[in-house]
Amino acid sequence: MMPSEAAKLLGVCAAFDMRTVGEADSKVWAAALGDLDLGEASNAVVAHYSTTTERIMPASLMAAVKANRRRIIAAAGEPPFPPGLPYQAEQRYRRAWHARLMNGHPPAAARALADRDLGITRRTAPEIPAPQQVRLALERFTRARKVTR
Repeated sequence: MMPSEAAKLLGVCAAFDMRTVGEADSKVWAAALGDLDLGEASNAVVAHYSTTTERIMPASLMAAVKANRRRIIAAAGEPPFPPGLPYQAEQRYRRAWHARLMNGHPPAAARALADRDLGITRRTAPEIPAPQQVRLALERFTRARKVTR
């Protein structure tokens, strides 16, 4: 987070707890929050002050953001790995997918973006016209009945 972003975040905090914000505050908060996204941090501040009157500090802000990230990842479930990926590629895919989820993308978009990030092209089955699907299903059914008789 840049000091200018930290200043905006501290402005959100000040709206709740009447703190004064100076240049030094912005610099140390930026250093403490690292690469945290301003939107994600602002949401955590609002969530914090909706449940408590205690003044928020960087450590509690980071804990809230990490807890929210865990909830998002748990709700999305396992990444939709492409078939046949080796273990190390699965780990890279998992990181890319999680990063996209953390940026606010829904799981389907996170999948497409993770595929793009890693240069993965998925093959899709060709569309079969409905009458042909019915015919194929009947053929499969007929073959299955012949085997069991």
